Amino acid sequence: MDSFNQNNEFISLGGDSVEVEVVLEEGRSAPKVIILTGELSKEIETLRDGLADGSVQDTSMGKSINALIGYSLESDQVFLIIPGQVLSIFAQKKQVFAKTATQTVRLKSPLYELEQRLASGTFLRISNSEIVNFSHVKMLDFSIGGTILLRFSTGDKTFVSRRYMAKIKNYLGM
Repeated sequence: MDSFNQNNEFISLGGDSVEVEVVLEEGRSAPKVIILTGELSKEIETLRDGLADGSVQDTSMGKSINALIGYSLESDQVFLIIPGQVLSIFAQKKQVFAKTATQTVRLKSPLYELEQRLASGTFLRISNSEIVNFSHVKMLDFSIGGTILLRFSTGDKTFVSRRYMAKIKNYLGM
């Protein structure tokens, strides 16, 4: 086993400091998380449950943030993705991915669960296979007959399915 870094990192969880250590284990195909604690607190239970279902909730800043757990496409790295960073979430070849400005990661939750979890914010389903964070949409192009082209702040683009056009127009107040 090789240690990922010599200095352990510390994160805040419900006001308490949590030590995070990442160990690379040759031959391991899936990450394993072990929580060592002196007592089972509500924060530890929340962390455990969040890791189990692919989300982590942090309420230490006075608001709830449902972080998504993303898995690297090239390595065994695991990322905590804050939903506000996500441009879109899409399904492709029976897998679900989240795209940010800098990376694309694989998610374990199905698209319909993610849609429900993110429904109260700026996320909207635009097709059977994609959910978009409208806070990153910078332009809508209606010039293509019968559809809407969405352009993100990164320059990426995607199309709204005809089936979802009325919902999008309603959300935008059009």
